[in-house]
Amino acid sequence: MNILFVSVTERTHEIGIRAAIGAAPGAIRAQFLAEAAVLAAVGATVGAGIGLGISLGVASAMHWPAGLSLLDVTVAMAAAVAFGMLSGWLPARRASSVDPVLALRQE
Repeated sequence: MNILFVSVTERTHEIGIRAAIGAAPGAIRAQFLAEAAVLAAVGATVGAGIGLGISLGVASAMHWPAGLSLLDVTVAMAAAVAFGMLSGWLPARRASSVDPVLALRQE
């Protein structure tokens, strides 16, 4: 969520330009929610890859059978993306409520 708040703060001028030329608040909100979804999906994919690699490595080193479930990995990744979307909602709402005049004054 903090990364998205920083993104909104740094891109205030861009948001002001989009709002000034007629972008609806819903379109601006959708842009930031899409960004949150992409960040969460990339993070979930990297996290799942690291987790799978570590679990396979430990299982191999300890001579344990590796029981990995595709359903478990899918549910974990879906939960990560859902949490990322929920965390992105507040920054997206803040971005969509920016006043274009005040946003264009900031640098």
